Amino acid sequence: MFKFIKEVIASMKKVTWPTLEQNRRDTSTVVWCSILFAAYLGVLDFIFQQLVKLL
Repeated sequence: MFKFIKEVIASMKKVTWPTLEQNRRDTSTVVWCSILFAAYLGVLDFIFQQLVKLL
């Protein structure tokens, strides 16, 4: 068990962590894509609702 923990610690030291700026950029990209996708689905939902009302 201790060997595993030592290996995990050694592996974690080799990880290249993203900078704060990279995190902000990636987070804003995800948030904007989520907003755009939600708006797209909202528009489609509205269109389909109107089509169903006509039928």
